Amino acid sequence: MPTPRPRHLLQFAHMGATFAEEILELKHPTVRLLSIGEEAEKGNELSIAAHKLLLAASGLNFHRQRREPAAARASCRCCPSATASPEISR
Repeated sequence: MPTPRPRHLLQFAHMGATFAEEILELKHPTVRLLSIGEEAEKGNELSIAAHKLLLAASGLNFHRQRREPAAARASCRCCPSATASPEISR
C-alpha cells in the first residue's frame, strides 16, 4: 500500500465534507485531522504538513482533532496513517 501524502488527506477532507453535505445533508460539515494533540506542531511529518494544507484550504470547516475522538464532534475525520481515509459520521 502506498504511503499517503499530505495532499491525499486534503483530498479526503474535501471528499468527506462533500459527502456529508450532499448525502447526509449536513450544513457546514466539520473536518478534523486525527493526531496526538490539537497543537499544529504535534504529530508526525504527515500530520504537520496536512495540517498546514487543511488550514489554508478554502471551503473546509477545519479543526484539529482533540485527543478524545469521541468527545470531538466532526462530520469527517482524516487519519494520517498507512490506511489514510476519511471517517464520515452524523
